[in-house]
Amino acid sequence: MRRQLCPNQGSSYTHFVIRKPGWGLSGLRRVSSVVGSAQIDDYFLKEHTTRNASVQVRPFKVAQLQKWDLSNVINKSLGKPIDQVTTDIDPTTDDKVEKAAQFIRDLATRRKYPELLQALLATGDKLDLLRPGISVVEMSRILDHLCHYQYKLLLKFESLPQGYNHQMSSVRKKALRDKKAALEKIETITDMLLSSQLLNEFGAYSALRLLVANHEYRQAYNMLEKIEFEISKGFLVWTVDLLNTKLALFTDALPYRWSFGQESNRHLLRDKCLVSFISRSPKQLDSIESITSLLQENDITPTLETHNILLRSIAATKNPEMLQSYIQSVWGISLNDEHKPVDIRSHFYPDSHTLKAIVESFTLNGEFMMSLDYVNHFVTSYPNMSMGKNMSFWTSLFKCAEIHSQETLVTLSDSKVQVNKLFDDLWGLMNSFSQPNFSLYLQRINFLHKQGRINDLKQLLVELHAKAMSTKFGFNSEAHRRSTILLTTALNKLSRKMISMGFYEQVLDLVKSFSLSTAMEKESLEYVENLQEKYVISMLRKKKAEVETMKNYNGDDDDGMW
Repeated sequence: MRRQLCPNQGSSYTHFVIRKPGWGLSGLRRVSSVVGSAQIDDYFLKEHTTRNASVQVRPFKVAQLQKWDLSNVINKSLGKPIDQVTTDIDPTTDDKVEKAAQFIRDLATRRKYPELLQALLATGDKLDLLRPGISVVEMSRILDHLCHYQYKLLLKFESLPQGYNHQMSSVRKKALRDKKAALEKIETITDMLLSSQLLNEFGAYSALRLLVANHEYRQAYNMLEKIEFEISKGFLVWTVDLLNTKLALFTDALPYRWSFGQESNRHLLRDKCLVSFISRSPKQLDSIESITSLLQENDITPTLETHNILLRSIAATKNPEMLQSYIQSVWGISLNDEHKPVDIRSHFYPDSHTLKAIVESFTLNGEFMMSLDYVNHFVTSYPNMSMGKNMSFWTSLFKCAEIHSQETLVTLSDSKVQVNKLFDDLWGLMNSFSQPNFSLYLQRINFLHKQGRINDLKQLLVELHAKAMSTKFGFNSEAHRRSTILLTTALNKLSRKMISMGFYEQVLDLVKSFSLSTAMEKESLEYVENLQEKYVISMLRKKKAEVETMKNYNGDDDDGMW
């Protein structure tokens, strides 16, 4: 077969790359690691002159060639090896400014966020020299991408199972250390960009929002103070997002701050904060007029998010009557009077985030059942709300229901019946709007196991098995992985409950029927055997204790005590 050699085509294509069908990217890595980019042409001519395989030679950009980690881009833009670029960037001349800016831009384009984070830190106090090569808008967008990447890492960290072994505990500790280290780096970069005036309001809000989402409120207070300082100098201006975040911080309206059942810890962070602008007492929202005055003082044009924040602010004051009045004044919903819903074109048209704020606010005031009445009225009066798209509402609803059951229903004589009825009704309501996600299924499994509802857990096991089988041969491997985790968790919970009741043989049948693979069946059987061994040992100990008790009883009787 005749080979085709493609000549160099301009300065951006400087080397030949050997590409054999079936190799993919790994083949390119092997070639580049063996001979290096400069000897690709000679390597091809020497090693492949008699090869009969279908080999193609195509021009590739240098950035796609060697190591696949942008080492050539770094060398071209800054003239430094890969191990020096992240520690020594010196944009002090016009030529180097453009190259350094292009290097940062390339890292952001290729989503090399860890390298980008380190490169920005290495620039240090010379970030202001990048101004001719990169605009404020572009740098703010790059910081927003960094924050979004870090937020996804936060979600991965929160999705890690708690685990009961040392290995999983070590994984969580390492992930927590990495998360905190990355947050400190982003905070440092944001400070440098603010002092260099290379950041606009959008980028500043992205960094502030990331700190709030990670529950780093002390750092959020510090950053808000720096943003206010730049606003006072005229470099930045207040935006609705910044003002809403400030309002939430000032009025205890952040849902992450709420520690249900731990009243003494709710204001702990505020009490320990030493930031100057927050040293004054929190704003007291004791009337609708005080809310209006607060908005006017801070020049805030209310949005739906503003009203959601104010709902939580009022709830923090423990004033349920004012909470009801505020809901009626904004959305026209009252439990006693006629409804006057706002127009669908209104900026205040409620959504599932509004319902989430209402449920959490009333639960904080010990009125969870009243919040369900409001949810019913809102769904009836505002039929265009998308209830199924925001699963965080349902997660919060079940969390608040659990709080209600622990604080209120537990005192009733038929508390178990009432708790089961409440959660079954909520589960049916949720299924009527949308399919449950991973966390909701996990919550349902734990609830059924805790309540000892074996038959319902078996029905859920059938549903989870069907879901796992439907994703087994699909393209969505993550969906199958999560379905497998849920199925395994439900099977283990059911096995533990049934073995404690003496149904060992039935558990073996369940494991064989619901295992997705031989490996899963083997692992589940080992788990069941371990449970059975512990159960037998506990029963023997119990029997031994009963025998000892009877011996002591008979001995006392022989002595004439009875």
